[in-house]
Amino acid sequence: MGASDEQAESVNSTLRNVGIASHISRAADVAELGDLLEIREPELIYLVEPADAAAIRKVTKLCAKKAIGVPVIVAQKKVTEERIEEALEAGARDLVSLAKSSRFQSVARRELRSVRFERAMGAALRTADEYKEQLVSLVEASADALAYAQEGIVVNVNPAWLELFGYSEAHMLIGQPLMDLFSEDSQVSLKGALRACSEDRWEARPLKVNGICADGAIVKISLNLAGAEFDGDPCVRISLENRKDDQAMQNKLEQALRLDPFTSMYHRGEFLRALGASIKEPPKGGIRALAYIKPDSFSEIADAVGPLASDEILRQIAAFTRAAVQPKDIYGRLGGTMFAVLLSRGTEGDVEAWAENLKTAVATHVFEVGEHTISTTISVGMALHEHDKASASSLIIASQGAWKDANDAGGNRLHLAAPRDSTLKIKIDDRIWIDRIRQALVNDSFRLVNLPIASLEGGQQKMFDVLVRMVDDNGKEILPGEFLPPAIRNGLMQHVDRWIIAQVSMLSLQYEDAKFFVRLSETSVGDDSLLPWLGQQLEKSGAKAEQLVFQVTEKIAERNISHAKKLAREISDMGCQFAIEHLGSGHQPAQMLEHVRMRYVKIDGSLMQGITTSSTAQATVKTFIESARTKGITTIAERVEDANTMATLWQLGVDFVQGYYVSEPEVILED
Repeated sequence: MGASDEQAESVNSTLRNVGIASHISRAADVAELGDLLEIREPELIYLVEPADAAAIRKVTKLCAKKAIGVPVIVAQKKVTEERIEEALEAGARDLVSLAKSSRFQSVARRELRSVRFERAMGAALRTADEYKEQLVSLVEASADALAYAQEGIVVNVNPAWLELFGYSEAHMLIGQPLMDLFSEDSQVSLKGALRACSEDRWEARPLKVNGICADGAIVKISLNLAGAEFDGDPCVRISLENRKDDQAMQNKLEQALRLDPFTSMYHRGEFLRALGASIKEPPKGGIRALAYIKPDSFSEIADAVGPLASDEILRQIAAFTRAAVQPKDIYGRLGGTMFAVLLSRGTEGDVEAWAENLKTAVATHVFEVGEHTISTTISVGMALHEHDKASASSLIIASQGAWKDANDAGGNRLHLAAPRDSTLKIKIDDRIWIDRIRQALVNDSFRLVNLPIASLEGGQQKMFDVLVRMVDDNGKEILPGEFLPPAIRNGLMQHVDRWIIAQVSMLSLQYEDAKFFVRLSETSVGDDSLLPWLGQQLEKSGAKAEQLVFQVTEKIAERNISHAKKLAREISDMGCQFAIEHLGSGHQPAQMLEHVRMRYVKIDGSLMQGITTSSTAQATVKTFIESARTKGITTIAERVEDANTMATLWQLGVDFVQGYYVSEPEVILED
C-alpha cells in the first residue's frame, strides 16, 4: 500500500530474484486496501513509506479484521532502531529498507514460511477428522493399488496393493522402506521422483519401475505419484491403476491383435505399417534411425539347449529391447530371430549410445533357462533415415546390411551404415543449398524456435535454447540437419551465426528476465572479428549482455582449445555468459571443466540413454555434476525424454533439464 509504480516494481523484482513468485496488487490508501481484501487473499502486505505510527495502526487494525494472520511489513528508505520499534508497537511484523535487498528478501522468506505454515495448520486442524474418514474409505474401496510413504517409509497400503505384491497383511509392509519393494535398477529414478513429489515439483507422469513381489518375482508396473497427507503429515501417494472397465479391455484386445504374442512387440505386418507411416512425416527435431537387431550364432545356441530354451532366450532379448525404448519409438519382430526399432533421438551419438547400452545389457546378462545357463551377444546394424530420401524397405535393407558387417566382423558389435550420398552428389546438392541459404539470409526466411530449459530446483529463471529452422517458398519448415551441413562445408556459418545473434539480441528486449542460449559454430569460435561485432550489435540493439549465453560443443572446444578459452574469457568480460554443451561427448571433459571459463555446462544427451538403469552412466553424470558444482558452474541435462530420466536426474542433483519431455520447441521469431 502507498507504493509508487517504481517502488512496486522494485518490490516485485527483489522477491522474484530469490525465487518468490510474486503477484502484486496495489492500494493507494486504507479504503482501497479494504476493497482489495474483499476479493484477494494476500500472503504479505507491504506498507510503503507510512507517514507515522498512526498510519501503520490503521492498516494493522484493518488487517486484523479482514486479513487475519497476514503479516504487515513496513518498507522505508531509511531504517533505524527507533523506527523498527515504532513499527512493531503499531502492529507491524517488521520494518525493512527498500535499499537493502538481502534483508528485505530474508524477512519476506521468513514471513512467507510463517503465514503458509499457519494456514496449512489451520486447514489441517479444521478438516483432520473428515479427511481421515475419507482417506480410510478411499484406501479400502479403491480399485487402484495404493500406498502412502513418508520419508521413504510405507505408512499405509490398501488391499489391492497387498494383492499386487503378494502380501496377506498390511503390517507386513507398514514401517518398511518403500525401496524394498522395487529392484535396484528402479531405485534411483524412484528416489528422485519421491523427492520431487515431496517438494511439490513432480508432474503427473507415470513412472516405469520393476516391482519385487513377496515370492521374489519381478513385475513391471507404472506408478503415479502425488503429494498427499496421512495423519495430518505430508506424504507421497503411490498408485497403480488396476481398472477393468469395458473400454480398457477393448483397448487391450485391439493392442494384442497388433502384437507378436511371443515377444509383445509389433508383428511384422504391423511394424512395417507403423514404420512407413512414421517416416512419411519429418521429425520435429533431431534424427531417426532404424536399428536391426539379431543375436549372434543363435543356431548354435538352439542346437545346444533345444528349441524351448532357445525360444526363452529370444523372448528375454526382446524384453531387453522393449525395456530400452522410449514412448515415441516403434519396435517389432521382423520374423525368426530378427528385431527392429525405429529410434527418434537428438543426435547420431544418441542412437549409437542406445545401441551400445542394449548390446552391453545382453552381453553381460546370464540367461538361465531350465537346466541351462547361457551367455550370448547381439549385433546391431543402424541406418540413419533421411526424410524424403529413403523408403521403409530401403531403410530396412541398409540396416540389415550394416548388421551383416557387424556380424561378419565377429559379432557383439554395432555398425552404422555409410551415407548413400557420394562426394559428387554432395557437391551438386551443395550448389543448390548455397543459393538457398544466401537467399534465406537476405530475405530473413529463417525461423527461430525456443526449447525451454526447466529448473529442477523450482526457480523462476526463464531460459531458452535457441534453435533455427529454414522456411521454404511453400512455408514448409526445414530442419537444421539439412541446411547446416552445407553451410558448414561452404563457409556460410559465420553469416548464419551472426543472423541468429542479431535476431536474438532484438528478441531479448521483449523478454527482459530471460536468458537465451545461442550456439556458435567452429568458424565463429576462431573468428577474431566476432567480439567487436558483438559489442556493436549489443550497443545498437540495446540488448542486455547478461541475457545472452553463447554455447560451444565440447568437441569444437577441444579442437580449438586456445580460441575457446580466449572466447569464453572475453565473452564473460563483456557481461555475456559462456556454456559448453554435449559435455561427455569429447575426450577430456574433466579438463574442459577445469580450464574453460563457463557459467553453464550441458551434459550430453547420449548419457541420458538408459541412465535410469545404468550405474555407469549415473556415476559419470554424478561426477560431472559434483565437479561443476565445486567450480560454481550450473548443470543442464540435455535431451530428457521421459519421466524416469527426469526422476533419476533429480536424484543425481542436476540443476536444469531440457528436452521434449520438458517442452517441445515453440516458434519465437518467424520470417
